[in-house]
Amino acid sequence: MSESQKTNIDPAMGRTLPKEIWYRGPSQYQARKMVDGNRIRFGLTLVQ
Repeated sequence: MSESQKTNIDPAMGRTLPKEIWYRGPSQYQARKMVDGNRIRFGLTLVQ
């Protein structure tokens, strides 16, 4: 997924997400985290 396809607006709340988190699609988010001095990305799937 390219950077241009990601959005920083949470459609559920209508607010902007923190800069480390992107909304990717229905119930899908991507986050960045610092681990041992390296920034990694991982996906989050929310189950309701």
